[in-house]
Amino acid sequence: MKSRSGVKDFIPAWIKFSVQAAGEIPYSGIYYDPPEESSYREYLKLKARYEELQ
Repeated sequence: MKSRSGVKDFIPAWIKFSVQAAGEIPYSGIYYDPPEESSYREYLKLKARYEELQ
């Protein structure tokens, strides 16, 4: 991003995590938005159903 004081690098707020490549200083932001069926909320629903059956 260019600003009055020079060029700045930043990671946006919607980035879930960042990684740094080996031997490099800058980080790359990674936006990860998994499908609903692979989300943790879906896992908790399935776990609750399983516990009800026991």
